[in-house]
Amino acid sequence: VMETCWEMVEAVDNEQRERKTRLQILEEAHEGECVTGCDEQWKYLALQTLERNNCSAKEFGNVIKNALTNRQGKRRRA
Repeated sequence: VMETCWEMVEAVDNEQRERKTRLQILEEAHEGECVTGCDEQWKYLALQTLERNNCSAKEFGNVIKNALTNRQGKRRRA
């Protein structure tokens, strides 16, 4: 019974998520907090990766925003 209840809860969560655009999902993640113990290490590593690839954070952000807004990428939604 409990397993079925959790499956129903997950189905509702998945349905709500599927109704959102990728940009909306990204904006919600941006507004949230990092997981415990993260200490924003992701930001440091991301900036290092961009620097190694001679790409500014602003330039990368614009490319990602355009891709999400224009639904470009491997897994486009219909």
